[in-house]
Amino acid sequence: MNFKAKNSLSHESLNRSARKELFKEISAKDIENIKRINYLDIQLYHYAKDLLFLRFEKLKEMDPLFENNFQGLDKNNLSSENWADKEDFIDNLLD
Repeated sequence: MNFKAKNSLSHESLNRSARKELFKEISAKDIENIKRINYLDIQLYHYAKDLLFLRFEKLKEMDPLFENNFQGLDKNNLSSENWADKEDFIDNLLD
């Protein structure tokens, strides 16, 4: 269901300001402790992400019509979010 609602502030700008406020409140030492405690979760995240991309590439290789189907997508119905930037942010935060 698509209500075509628009926010006056972009999702990204809201996230950016929320992150800035969050990091003002958390010390570098606390962030390192969080990373240390969550080490296995971070490793699992990286493994799952790599596996997802590997499987996607294999599926693309198996589908001879992938490029045609991809080009035929209605771009107006796709999200305008830049998920690659969000993924890079998460990777940088975790590393």
